[in-house]
Amino acid sequence: MFFDEKTYNAIRGLKARFDAAIDSTTTALMTVDYAHHEVHSGSAFHVGYSEVTANSDDDVTAILFRTPNTTKWLHFVATFACSTAAEAIILEAPTLADAGDGTDKVILNRNRNSTKTSAAQSLEDTPTVGSVTTADETEWTAIGVSGGTELEHEFLAGGDGPKTIGGTTRGSQEWVFKQNTIYAIYLQNTGASANTHSISLDWYEHTDR
Repeated sequence: MFFDEKTYNAIRGLKARFDAAIDSTTTALMTVDYAHHEVHSGSAFHVGYSEVTANSDDDVTAILFRTPNTTKWLHFVATFACSTAAEAIILEAPTLADAGDGTDKVILNRNRNSTKTSAAQSLEDTPTVGSVTTADETEWTAIGVSGGTELEHEFLAGGDGPKTIGGTTRGSQEWVFKQNTIYAIYLQNTGASANTHSISLDWYEHTDR
């Protein structure tokens, strides 16, 4: 079959656009998954928070934030670690008695060459876009979290971690969070111990099409 020059060039352009790259030495197929692509494009973000609790049952370490009121949705996974037994919870749309009692923490872009900032915002008295609110037990009590929808609730053994709750692959772990909604992600002691809590949150922000 023969094509005119215009059609031939169009076909070549499509082939170049959609063909996967092949390593010239090993002939290995070179691809990245979509979440990895978002890291490269500067649309993937990270924030972490660690605390050593008092020797007390039910002590909490938390990260809270509000998602943007746009269709740039957060595609989100959470990883937890603890030195003694605790429970890990992701809470959607809780009621807060006083959101301004936590501490502001800046969200990091996972591509350190990118100038993009996250559209998520903290819950301080003057909310900051590109930040979250962290809370130790004292701050958590003052914030007064109640109600909401539990998206995840898992019990973690001491020293068992870090653990990404919700599944074994990103496809089974990932949540696409509601826009303009408060989320509280926290660890809570299940016994009286000085527990080392670590929360690591990763997400990319993508406008659904």
